[in-house]
Amino acid sequence: MKILLFFLLIFFGNAAELTVEPYSKTGHDQFAELEFENPDKMLLVEMTDYFIDLNLRELPKKFWGTSNKYYCKYENATYVGETVFSRSNKTSQQYVFNYSLSEVEYYERSININGSVNIDGKRKKDKVEISGKVNVNGGISIEESNRITESYDMKITVYPNKKITLRVAGEAKISSGFSKSYVFWICTKKGAWETVDVVTSYFELVEEDV
Repeated sequence: MKILLFFLLIFFGNAAELTVEPYSKTGHDQFAELEFENPDKMLLVEMTDYFIDLNLRELPKKFWGTSNKYYCKYENATYVGETVFSRSNKTSQQYVFNYSLSEVEYYERSININGSVNIDGKRKKDKVEISGKVNVNGGISIEESNRITESYDMKITVYPNKKITLRVAGEAKISSGFSKSYVFWICTKKGAWETVDVVTSYFELVEEDV
């Protein structure tokens, strides 16, 4: 009975340490969508454990230091980031609302790691600009040439059975690879990693059917 109780305590003690990571389609909280221009490339979140293990096995051993292998380096990609606002109209009448848009901050670099490997990378914050002109069906447009300093007032019409979404989008460069750290021929850390560097960012106004 004492032995059984001992094992139960160990089980529950370990279970209390278990955590479930929040679901992320891209592996990066900052990006709701992230897509390579090259359709043959995969995000880290799309790689199987077998694929990662296979690539880690191919890394040469070292007496001391880190053994690395790139999967991709500064590959072109597009992303959809934070949703600033979203409004839908399921009625038979159009409606108009006013929206005051403040600055939206984002990280210029996002890092995702699978395993125990360490990646050195700074996460610098920046702010999104509105520039040029964006049009959607229904005659809604936004036009501004200067960086937002405080707020930007918009009057938006949502037509029947339509949904309007204002979100941050842009272009990025993705790098990823596999690494092992060695001390006296012993592997102390290993894993796969991925970095996403934001190149451009802008506000995107999208209209969809509902």
